[in-house]
Amino acid sequence: MPIRPKQTSCAIGLALALGSAACSGGLDVEMTPLTVVGRVVNSSGNVADAEVRGGGYNQIYNWEPSQTVTDDKGRFAVEFPTSAESASLNFVEVTIPVPAPDGSGIIETHMRVPVELGEANQTIEVANPAPCSATVAEVIADTELCGNLLLPDLKPMLSGLNNPPDYPLPEDSWYIDTTTREGSTLLRLASATANIGDGMLHMIPSTSPSDDAVGTWQRIWTDADQYIDRQAGTFVYHPTHRHFHLDEFEQYRLLSLEGDEVALGEKVSFCLIDVLSAEEQAHIGFGVFLAAVCQDADEQQVLNPGWADYYGASLEDQWIDITGVAPGDYLVEMIVDPENVLLESDETNNTARFPITLTESDLKAS
Repeated sequence: MPIRPKQTSCAIGLALALGSAACSGGLDVEMTPLTVVGRVVNSSGNVADAEVRGGGYNQIYNWEPSQTVTDDKGRFAVEFPTSAESASLNFVEVTIPVPAPDGSGIIETHMRVPVELGEANQTIEVANPAPCSATVAEVIADTELCGNLLLPDLKPMLSGLNNPPDYPLPEDSWYIDTTTREGSTLLRLASATANIGDGMLHMIPSTSPSDDAVGTWQRIWTDADQYIDRQAGTFVYHPTHRHFHLDEFEQYRLLSLEGDEVALGEKVSFCLIDVLSAEEQAHIGFGVFLAAVCQDADEQQVLNPGWADYYGASLEDQWIDITGVAPGDYLVEMIVDPENVLLESDETNNTARFPITLTESDLKAS
C-alpha cells in the first residue's frame, strides 16, 4: 500500500513537507501523484491524532475510501483514490469535536480545505468553536457579541441544481399512481429542497429519545466560530423508509389556477442530507459532512449551504391524494417548513409552484 504508518524512519516526501522534525517519531510516506501530506494546527498548536480524511465531489458527493495516517504531532498523510483525478474539487477534511446542546456528549463538525493532489506542504488551521452566551436577537442587534449569524435559507427548487437525468426536478417528475392505495388516485412528485443561505441547517437530537421520536435543537453558527442552540422540531422514525426524519419538513398542495386549495397532502418528514449541488456551488470550508445519516435517533442531520436534499417521486409520502379531482389545469404548490419551526434568513421564499394538466385518463382509477 502506498501509505503506511512506521515509527523508525522518515520518507523523503514527508521530510519535504515538515522538515527534519518529521523524522522524530514521524510517519513513513511513499509519495505518489495522489498523496497529500501536511499538518493540522489550531490556536493552541498542533492537533494531536486529528481525525483526517480525503474526499471530493462533482455534481453529487463522490466518496471513496482514502488511506489516512496521522500522528501525535498533528501530521497527516492522505492517499486519494484514482477517482480523485476526475473530481471537480478534492479536499482534506478534519473532524472538530464540539459539545452537544445539552452538554451531555460530543458531536462532530468538520473543516474542509481544498488541496492539489501530490501536495507536500499542506497546513490546515482548524477553528476552536465555542458557545455564544447571547440570544439570537441580541446577536442580530450587536454583532460584536458573537459575530454575524450564518443562517440557513430553505427554498424548494424547480431549477438551478446540478441534477443528473435520474434526479428529475419536481416539474419533470410528477405522475399519477392508482395502485399504491386501492381506490385512490395519487399525484406523485419529486422534491428538491436547497439551502441557499450562508449557514448550515444543523439539527441535533436531545439525549432522551423515545422509541420513535426525539426532540431536536437547531444549532446556529456565526462567522466567529461561535454557536447558539435553540429547540426546534422533532426527529421521528419513518417505518417505511426505516430511519429517522425531521418531522413536518415539507407539505404539498394542489391548487386551482386562482390559488384556491383543491387537495392537501400530509406534512412530509425528511432525512436531511446533501444530495444535489447548486449550479454555482462554492466550496464549503466549515460544516457537518456525514457519509451516512438518519439511522439512529441520536444522529445529527444537516443541510449545508449550496446543497439540496432530494426525494424521488416513487418514495413513500411523495404524493397528494387527488381522488375525485376533476380533469383540468392546476398548480402544484410545495411548502418548506410549513409550521415555521426553523430559523432562517429569509422566510418569504419557502414556497414554489408549477403548473400541471390532469386529463380524464390520468384520473381514471384502476
